[in-house]
Amino acid sequence: MLRRFIILIAAVAATINVQAQHPDGDFNKMSPYLQRIALMANQRQKVYGNGTRQGVCALIKFSKDTDAEVVLQRHASQMIDRIGRIVIANICPTELKALAQEECVERIEAERLPHASMNVTPGYVNATEVFTGEGLPQAYTGSGVVAGSLDCGHDFTHPSFYTPEGKCRIKYFCDFNLNDDEGHPGRVFDTTDEIVLAEHSQTATSQNHGTHVLGIMAGSVVGSFRGMASDADICLADFNSDREEFFPTDAGLTSAICILGFKRIFDYAKAHGMPCVINFSNGESVMYYNDHLLESEAINELLGPGRIIVAAQGNEGTDRSYLYKAADTPSAGALTTAAGLLPESVAPIDVRTQGDLNVTLGFYSQTDSFVTTTFSTTEINEAAGLPISRSIIVDGTEIPVTAQRVSCLADTAGAVYHFEMQTPSYYFLFNTYGYVLLSGNAEAEAVSDILVNPMVNYESPLDAAQQGFSVSWPATLPRVIGVGAMNANRSIVSFSSAGPTYDFRTKPDVAAPGYGIYSSRNSFLRTGATGIGEVSFHGKTYDFIRMSGTSMASPVVAGAVALWLQAKPDLTPEEVLQVISETSKHPDNTLAYPNNRYGHGLIDVYQGLLKVLGLADAIPTLSLHQPKEARFSLNGRQFRIDLPDSHQGKACLSIYSTSGQLLESHSFSGASANISLASLPAAVYALQLNTSNGLTTGSTLIRIQ
Repeated sequence: MLRRFIILIAAVAATINVQAQHPDGDFNKMSPYLQRIALMANQRQKVYGNGTRQGVCALIKFSKDTDAEVVLQRHASQMIDRIGRIVIANICPTELKALAQEECVERIEAERLPHASMNVTPGYVNATEVFTGEGLPQAYTGSGVVAGSLDCGHDFTHPSFYTPEGKCRIKYFCDFNLNDDEGHPGRVFDTTDEIVLAEHSQTATSQNHGTHVLGIMAGSVVGSFRGMASDADICLADFNSDREEFFPTDAGLTSAICILGFKRIFDYAKAHGMPCVINFSNGESVMYYNDHLLESEAINELLGPGRIIVAAQGNEGTDRSYLYKAADTPSAGALTTAAGLLPESVAPIDVRTQGDLNVTLGFYSQTDSFVTTTFSTTEINEAAGLPISRSIIVDGTEIPVTAQRVSCLADTAGAVYHFEMQTPSYYFLFNTYGYVLLSGNAEAEAVSDILVNPMVNYESPLDAAQQGFSVSWPATLPRVIGVGAMNANRSIVSFSSAGPTYDFRTKPDVAAPGYGIYSSRNSFLRTGATGIGEVSFHGKTYDFIRMSGTSMASPVVAGAVALWLQAKPDLTPEEVLQVISETSKHPDNTLAYPNNRYGHGLIDVYQGLLKVLGLADAIPTLSLHQPKEARFSLNGRQFRIDLPDSHQGKACLSIYSTSGQLLESHSFSGASANISLASLPAAVYALQLNTSNGLTTGSTLIRIQ
């Protein structure tokens, strides 16, 4: 436990000040993660490609008209794919510095593999079974749309991914845990026969996440369970999001494979002339320096008409990673914890300011004191972009601390300084803390890595950490649909990450149920929670379990977008956001919308579909909701309506074309009616049911084949 009186040890005698030199390459062209890989490369003995060293998957932006393949070959590296001037490549780690020195190279980027946005909480009562399909329009099921997902732990054998006739709906699969024939990450299975034979992804023996997420987004009708887009074609990419070490995995995997996965799924959709929405229930933290610049540029290039990405917001809503110091405040700071760190790994801090500032960093020692060292922005600026390295002695252990002025998108609002502290090995055995303090006469901001070393408040001046600013990449991007999680009471759950982004944009865009959600369980990992809805399929038993997280909310929205794309295949990200802004429900009427907790509110799949089809304008008398206590069913050309037994009085059913023309009107008495639609040609129709009870009044859409 921290003492109320904090002893600060200046640690001057224990500080070594070294201005590092990097004559072998331009480190500023590399993202921080790749810089560390380059420094470590000579100490690692990984096998690359055909026998030299293990490659690292990264993005490289070349200047115009550069022959990227020739440049990469000079550095024992290979191109995997490209998006405009951005190349996805397998790079030899020992060549990173030399490659960065090439004049034609503008930037090289890769970050950690994103992690699953899941907070597993089985056993909650009154869970919302959103994927049972109740209330979804019968006319739109995702047919003709590609439902893509990048995730981990996929079970291809689950009946949720088969048609009623027993045919596998998974059309394409890329496993980034396996190499292709050329030694690059990403073995492709592009026929259903190959996928059925494989049975599961490499990660399915240790993770369940992807099977559960996919069941919500696009699960077939299995008993009472149904995914949002139950007839969509499924395309998958799988990677291991269970990060166990700082250095890339033995497969050389980094965040760059996510870009490759997005592109390959979109390429499949393009080759088959289909619109596509990709769900990404994973995320990575964002700081000023690791701004995912090339990854974001590549995603923006991939998005467009009929090309949509929906991403989980993250589950760090209760954590803090941002602090602010006003110019007239002498000092402001916070403590940091070891939430996502591994022994002897790196705890990063970014600071942004337009003036002179002192930045004090350190760790809490076992002698009930902080051991710190202080950098001034003046001395860091004098290093002209090169890192300054020091060390402090904490409980007899030398701890490296580095500081560097860096170039990034965030430096338009002030100079950005990147700090790294190697964590003591005992950091994970005791309740200990890191330390960051900003002091001086300048206005300043600091951010930590919310997944690695989130901030906590203590006592003044170490009490400046703020909530919010916790949204994961790529949900931070303006054209990616970011999704927060709600519970059964239509309240945002506390773990759902909150905006704004670090450039002060509102996020999430929308919210959806994500608390205690039932979906398909990976049959190759039947451990943990007790399942429900057991079903026998191909001689094997399958079931459904519940999980919580923005991971579960995101596929609800992605599935909704698949239905909208079926209605309008060329929807753009901007149009989807517009539909969301105009049709989402506002669960908390005391708030202004959009806001940094709910975004535009709770997604309304049906009203959004009416908006996409233009029916709300074409039929002014059409209800914008389906009736809560009426049940509709269509069997061939026979349409059946079932009302509660207590229903009294007459009811009227009006049938409209999608252009708004009234075609037929039928009145009936009693609790049920069978109406023949034999005179109507095959098409989609809007039906309006009017009764004397608001609970049985509403509209629906049907499709006559």
